[in-house]
Amino acid sequence: MKRKIKVALVGNPNVGKTAILNTLCGTSEKVGNWPGVTVEKKMGNYTFRGFEIDVIDLPGIYSLTSYTLEEKVARGFLLKEDYDVVINVLDVNFLGRNLYLTLELLEMGIKPIVVLNKIDDLESAGFSIDEKLLSQILGLPVISISAIKKRGFEELSETVLRVATKDLKPVGFTPTYSEDLENAISLLLLKLKDEKLSYNKRWFSIKLLEKDPEIVEEAKRLLSSKVEILKEIENIENFVKEKHQCDLPSFVAKERFILASKIARKVIKTVNEVHSETLSDKLDKIL
Repeated sequence: MKRKIKVALVGNPNVGKTAILNTLCGTSEKVGNWPGVTVEKKMGNYTFRGFEIDVIDLPGIYSLTSYTLEEKVARGFLLKEDYDVVINVLDVNFLGRNLYLTLELLEMGIKPIVVLNKIDDLESAGFSIDEKLLSQILGLPVISISAIKKRGFEELSETVLRVATKDLKPVGFTPTYSEDLENAISLLLLKLKDEKLSYNKRWFSIKLLEKDPEIVEEAKRLLSSKVEILKEIENIENFVKEKHQCDLPSFVAKERFILASKIARKVIKTVNEVHSETLSDKLDKIL
C-alpha cells in the first residue's frame, strides 16, 4: 500500500497554482465545488518515490481575512482540515504583493514551502531572486519554478516529501511590525493569556485588530474577557486614527505591505549594473 501525503496549494489569483496542479497531476485532475458553496474545487494526485500525493488547489486569495467566499473557504481549510504540506505559490513579477499572504500564513502558524513561479519572466527582464537569502529571512524552504516550462518540479516534489516526512522542518519566522502595532498586539495578548483558544493567539489578536468579521464573532461568543478586549480595540483604534490618520484594519494592512515590500527589495537582484524598478517595486509604492 502506498503512503499518502496531502498537499494544499495557496496563493493569489493568477499566480499559476492550477498550472502547477496540472503539471504535477496530469490527467488525474478533478473539478467540483467546495461543500455548501459555489466556489470551484480542483484536486489531483500523483505518485512520487513510492508516495501517493494528493494535491488540493485552494481558491485564489489576496488575504486570509474572511470577507469573500474564497477567503472563507481557503482559511477554513487551513484552520480546520488535515494536511501534511502547504505550498505557497508566488508570482515573482509581483513579489512584494504576493509576500503579503506569506506573512499571513506565518502569522497563522503555518510554515509553507514557498514556490517562486514565473522565474523565467524575471530572468528575461535581467533580474534574479536570491533564494538563499529569502529562505533565511522567512525561515522556509524556497524553490524557483516555471510552470509553463515545467522547470523545478523535481526539486518541488523532493521538498514536499522531505517536509511531509519531517526530514526537513521549516523554522518559520514571526513577522514583527512597527512599535505601535506590536504594542497593540501585546496589549491584546495580555488580555488573552488566560483564555483557552484553538487558534494561534498572536494571529487571533492581529485578526481582531483587523476587525475580521468571523474572528470578532468568535471573540464575542468564546471569550470571557470579551468586553475588556473589545474596549481595548476601540482605544487602540482611536490612537491609530489620531496618530496615523487611518482606521485600524488599514493600519494593519499597511504594516504588512511595508514588511513584504522590504523583503522583496532585499532579495530581488539586478543582473545589470544599472538598477531599474521592477513592476513589483512600482506596485508596492502605489499600494
